[in-house]
Amino acid sequence: MNKLYIILFSLITISNFTLGQINVLDLTNQNSTTETSWYKGNNIYATISITTYQKDLKDENNDKSHNLTIYFKNITTYPIHTKLKMGSFEDSINCLYMFDKPRVFGSDNLLLKYEGFVEVLEITNNTLKLNFDLIPIDEKGKKFKYYYKGERTLKRLETLEERYSKLIPLGLDSLIKKFDTNWQLEQTGKGYWIGYTDEMYAIASQKDSAITRLVNYINSTENIHSKEGAVYCLHLIGIDSKIEGRFIEKFTNKKAREALLNLASHKELTSLIASLLARDPWPSDLSVLYGLLKKGSNKTLINALFRYSKDDMPFREDISTDTKTITVVLRDSTGSHPIGKIITVYTEKADDKPVKMKKNDKGMISGDAITFEGSNQYTNKINQLNHEGNIFIQFSKDGRVARKFIPNETEIVTLEKYFNCSSIDLKNIKCEKLKSLFYDLFSLSDKKVDEFSYCYFNDNIFHYLNSPDEITLCDLEITRQRWLEFFKTKGY
Repeated sequence: MNKLYIILFSLITISNFTLGQINVLDLTNQNSTTETSWYKGNNIYATISITTYQKDLKDENNDKSHNLTIYFKNITTYPIHTKLKMGSFEDSINCLYMFDKPRVFGSDNLLLKYEGFVEVLEITNNTLKLNFDLIPIDEKGKKFKYYYKGERTLKRLETLEERYSKLIPLGLDSLIKKFDTNWQLEQTGKGYWIGYTDEMYAIASQKDSAITRLVNYINSTENIHSKEGAVYCLHLIGIDSKIEGRFIEKFTNKKAREALLNLASHKELTSLIASLLARDPWPSDLSVLYGLLKKGSNKTLINALFRYSKDDMPFREDISTDTKTITVVLRDSTGSHPIGKIITVYTEKADDKPVKMKKNDKGMISGDAITFEGSNQYTNKINQLNHEGNIFIQFSKDGRVARKFIPNETEIVTLEKYFNCSSIDLKNIKCEKLKSLFYDLFSLSDKKVDEFSYCYFNDNIFHYLNSPDEITLCDLEITRQRWLEFFKTKGY
């Protein structure tokens, strides 16, 4: 099996002594913040997190954390005590699945490669013992004064497949009954990944044979949290237990999808199911979602619909950068409110000088190391305008347009209600929530669907154009009605 496995070194309290002009960080017997571990297999991907004190970076007040990543291929084929040389950062990226040597790179933008070696001292069924000896090198080829040296013994942890395989003999019914307990999704550390439990993976490994039992369980229990666990499990079956990427998901099991669509009529499950299906939207879902929309407003469902209709929707029309003044109307159940106007305050010109950034002698281009050459007319103007009131930027292929929202003072109460801004901030044009909203809306008029809508379905305000110079904001109910009218014209 050609899999990628993970070793995590998390090292603290590093011993430090001097050998000539080189500071040696001896990591041989240091404690770990978590259990040192590795996954056994032919291919191993190792990350060594080392916190050091980088005086050579003139950063004496802050520790600098460097993540060294080591790639091995077919490590078990190397003779014991073979010293494996390190490659460069670029080699690591380009040869991730094809390398024949271990590679090392650092997370810090200065640490592009290391000189030294990693030596395998011992391999057993449950442990891997490594010796490493590394000198970081910056982008100019200069060796750092710190030298990483040490031995680590890594204990083997079970893989996900090994963990859930142990649960399969319990049987489907027993595993599904575990949703009766106060189960919790696992923490992934990423908002776009779902932390399916080992029990879910064990159930999902049974694929189609588990679908009917999961549906029966959902229909038989009154506990909403239990129902949700089974829904997540149906979704896991649908994606064939494969987490594809950051904003990518392939739902491949048609039977699991049909089960979720049938269950979406359960009011307590509509939001969850809509959010899961919209991660990989199928046009065939729309007839069911339209039927659910007719029953009433549902924020998650309304947000999800935008992922189905990127190229054809009654919202988010293009806004021309040539339109200098745009009237803004807010529609809700009480009627239409002319809440203000958006004006253009500055348009980037072709002769605006760009900012040029200089690297300092350490090659850095961040923090205090940035220096500016020449004047930047656009940047200076925007900084000046921001002191006068919140500015948001509209981007186009021809340059950036700075715009400002001017509130209608007769609609201050309406603005306070919807955007939670004080009347003083509104009159002074200092409402951060409105600034952020208009930035997002103008951005969506350009790209139509935000990539983060893959996992977040929380918008409350939507927009469309009545004309090139009038934008309408609408609440959830008005948005629902507009979607219903749209789907009706499409023959749903």
